[in-house]
Amino acid sequence: MNTNKKLAEKEIKKHLKSDALVRVFANIDSTNNEAKRLAEGGFFSPALILAEEQSAGRGRLGRSFYSPESTGLYFTVIIPVNFPLEDITLITPAAAVAVHRTLSQFTDKKLFIKWVNDIYCEDKKICGILAEALSSTETGIIRAVAVGIGINLSTKDFPKDISSVASSLALENADRNHIAAG
Repeated sequence: MNTNKKLAEKEIKKHLKSDALVRVFANIDSTNNEAKRLAEGGFFSPALILAEEQSAGRGRLGRSFYSPESTGLYFTVIIPVNFPLEDITLITPAAAVAVHRTLSQFTDKKLFIKWVNDIYCEDKKICGILAEALSSTETGIIRAVAVGIGINLSTKDFPKDISSVASSLALENADRNHIAAG
């Protein structure tokens, strides 16, 4: 299997260890934006929202995240807040550890976490993580967290402004559905 294989809800669910909602989009502005739209409609359950391509993928501090078609994994995990609110700051580092552990199963390359929200390989960023609170519009209470994760799996060409700092794992034969479920 190669990384150009299309993402498929059914394939992801085969590897997923929960009964979370899974949605796959061919193209979307941002998977975190979709999580916000779901929250605006009152949805705060576990979910995995993925896109083959994002037209407005974003990272921390308003930076954009380059998300070309079928060369990476661009997704958001919706995590209901059913834990003490003071523990919310642990979500981003936990996501970084989970991504690191999952990717390490698919490559022998040395990966490291640039604390707290990036994964690096050979001194270049291959993954970014952005966590955002989802609150009820009626109550203003945080009900879930959207954890956006962008991973460059086989991206070869990057825009000039990020080519010196961004890279990919160069995984040409990995199953993106399996990695996404991880």
